[in-house]
Amino acid sequence: MSLLKRCHCGRAKWPRCDHAWHYRFKAGGSRHEGTTSTASRREAEKVERAARVEVQDAPPANPSGRNVTLAYLAGLDVERAVAEHPDSECVAKDTEQHWRPVVRIVGDIHPKDVTDDTPYEYVRLRRTEVRRGKRPSAQTIRRELWAFHRGLEIALRKRWIRRMPMGWPELASDPIDTDRAGKIHAPEVIRDWLAELTQDARDEAVSVGLTGMRAVQLRRLRHAWLEEAPAGLGVPLLFRVPPQATKHRKQHIMPVVEDLAAIVVRRRQHTPESELVFSQESHTKTYRTAARRALDKAVERLVDAGGVDEKQALDLATKAGYGRRITRRDLRHWVATTAERESGDKKATADLLGHQRMTTTDVYLHSTLERVIGVALDVQSVFRGDITGGTTVAGIDVSTGGSSEIRTRGQRIKSPDMAAHRHLSGCLYCQSVVDAHTKMQASALVRGGSEGGQEREPAIAEIKGGRS
Repeated sequence: MSLLKRCHCGRAKWPRCDHAWHYRFKAGGSRHEGTTSTASRREAEKVERAARVEVQDAPPANPSGRNVTLAYLAGLDVERAVAEHPDSECVAKDTEQHWRPVVRIVGDIHPKDVTDDTPYEYVRLRRTEVRRGKRPSAQTIRRELWAFHRGLEIALRKRWIRRMPMGWPELASDPIDTDRAGKIHAPEVIRDWLAELTQDARDEAVSVGLTGMRAVQLRRLRHAWLEEAPAGLGVPLLFRVPPQATKHRKQHIMPVVEDLAAIVVRRRQHTPESELVFSQESHTKTYRTAARRALDKAVERLVDAGGVDEKQALDLATKAGYGRRITRRDLRHWVATTAERESGDKKATADLLGHQRMTTTDVYLHSTLERVIGVALDVQSVFRGDITGGTTVAGIDVSTGGSSEIRTRGQRIKSPDMAAHRHLSGCLYCQSVVDAHTKMQASALVRGGSEGGQEREPAIAEIKGGRS
């Protein structure tokens, strides 16, 4: 046994001091050492024997680099991903998935056989591939090139190759896919969609809707990152996400509101053995199924209300926003638009979403019909005050104010008709160019076919609170 202590205790006290034992031995031509984290010699011997067995069972090292291939570099890159993100299984799976087409197209060759033209040839061949009826996106190919680059960097550090390929292809982004791009949905559409989700998927969706977290960061959340919020902030807890768990490798402090705190506490009680707050399962299929079920139930409510057949009911429900695919990215866009509209603080909105640049936040902001009408009313008020003197417009006396309250400069116009429009129509958050009046009627019919808005509000509180 090669056990030793690295403390400075007296020789009479040294064998029985409270400091941990360290082991040191040679195996496979390499020197191995480490700490046993125990002051008991008997327990330290067990740790050293386990370390020796682990070294003997490990695959042989390849210092010469003669048998190194791209598949071998892929395995080293996966090991790096696991070491950097030990709490997330998704990172290792994604890294392995990015390497798969590289090894398939380039071949399981030695890194020194990679030429300067290899990355460009890979992009050309990858662009022509069609799998499951779709071509790979530019973002997917970029991630695969990054994995390829990381593997060659590992080979360069280990001196298996002398240099990296000169120049790497720069791919332009693909045109925006309207089906996958973030979009805004009507509040009642999201509400009915949440009601059709499973408990696990609902907790994840509500958490994104309350915080705007990225899906990857959401799955990395750990209970150990929770801490009590200072008094007077209005939230009970805070999530202090470390830099290695964020996209930009910077610490992210995220407020935990009451509804999110209830979800976190309930999930902790449900799975006390797990350090992660949310499961690692994918809910993509669940989200799609829930959207179809919400559409079917909206059509049923319209048919039961009478006056329309099934085809007309489907058309009205579709115009009201039902049937569209709802994703976590959509909820993230909804959070950005709502936070900026209610607070007007774009910098705080960017910090909440974890954006590094304000231009990124601008992509997540959507102009709603309500905001466009509000701007139009503001322009009308300034026009009346500065140009017409606030008396008449086109021969109509406006001194009494009409249906809208004429404001002085700096005040907000609030119209009773606008409040009724917002109450009846959930399509104010939609970006469709379909006639707004038709959407308002469709949304009112869908809601009118249910049991009434007053009885639906407690159900929404239960969904937010995480109770099934």
